[in-house]
Amino acid sequence: MNTSKELSDRIISNLKKEKTNQVFSIDWLTINVSITGVEITPVIHINSLYLQKRERGSNVFAHIYDIYNKQDDLIGVICCKPNSTIMGERFAQLQISNKWLYVGNLNKLINEILFKSNFEFVSISRIDFCCDLYKFENDLTPKGFIEEFAKENVTKTYNSKFNLWGKTTGYTRDYHQLSIGDNKSVFTWKLYNKSKELKDVHDKAYIRRKWELKLLNYSIDEDVWRLEVSVKNWSKVQFEDKRLENVKNDWFSIINDYPAFFLSFLSKKFVFRNELGDFIDFIRLPEDLDYYRSLSTTISVNEKLDDNYRDKVKIVTNHLNIIKNASNELEAREYIDRLYDLIADNVFYEIMLKQGITPSVLDSYYVDKYNKPHM
Repeated sequence: MNTSKELSDRIISNLKKEKTNQVFSIDWLTINVSITGVEITPVIHINSLYLQKRERGSNVFAHIYDIYNKQDDLIGVICCKPNSTIMGERFAQLQISNKWLYVGNLNKLINEILFKSNFEFVSISRIDFCCDLYKFENDLTPKGFIEEFAKENVTKTYNSKFNLWGKTTGYTRDYHQLSIGDNKSVFTWKLYNKSKELKDVHDKAYIRRKWELKLLNYSIDEDVWRLEVSVKNWSKVQFEDKRLENVKNDWFSIINDYPAFFLSFLSKKFVFRNELGDFIDFIRLPEDLDYYRSLSTTISVNEKLDDNYRDKVKIVTNHLNIIKNASNELEAREYIDRLYDLIADNVFYEIMLKQGITPSVLDSYYVDKYNKPHM
């Protein structure tokens, strides 16, 4: 069986037959894991997969291994042996390759890797949920929404940074992307012309194939737009509903019910009003998922900082020492939150990066130290 046919068959087997106005997907998935066993080296006991170590690591991890199948397709990447002293030596991150988030059975793939390796699941590090469509509710088009936002006829409920991308044609601006959020944001939103990205940047046949199978009235002549939310600090996502809080760190529930999680974030965090002051409906929330509206998050306020570089190095060092030696969970969380806020400053980001610190490392340290024993 040739590769393209095999991929198409796997996509078909993982999709329902009915077509819908919106197509939901996971577009990025990084999982925090702990390496077990005597030797702190990743091992996978799956005949169809093999590991290949890269010659060099990264600023954060000393060792990086690529996971391939027997057809030499990249399945994922495992990063281990953290350079940072605040991370445990067994801490590692597993990132699934983009193609395999769309092709085949994602739950089955992760289950195989986790239960036939020396990886123990700790938490979700980063996950991107997305929805592909032609138009929102009430025939509002994504392009039209961005244009109204640019004209300030549409306003955001939450005070967060944003950027607009487009090109000038005549006396008008042709917009193709709106981004909301920054490095310190728990949620980063993007609304953009996905068809344009596939044509101009990198074509992904498996995404277009999913549109063909799932998107109602799909046509290659009409641009498909994508609304995407990147959750880069999963530990800060809190649910008032106990049913959701209980499965918040259950990878199977998150991946199996990802449309519901996307809709919950949409209803609480992607909130806009039109020029009449009315809330804008983007995607209708099904009645059986209504309890997902109970989502809430907390983000600490930025602290005032001295601009002197040496003082900033001292602040980072002191914060890291407090985190490393914290006697309880609340103390560690407080200073991890402070460092997370500081990353928005380019100087602080440079200082922390030199020490092997990134947002995912900060959150993963917290989860690895305090949450792991309860799983």
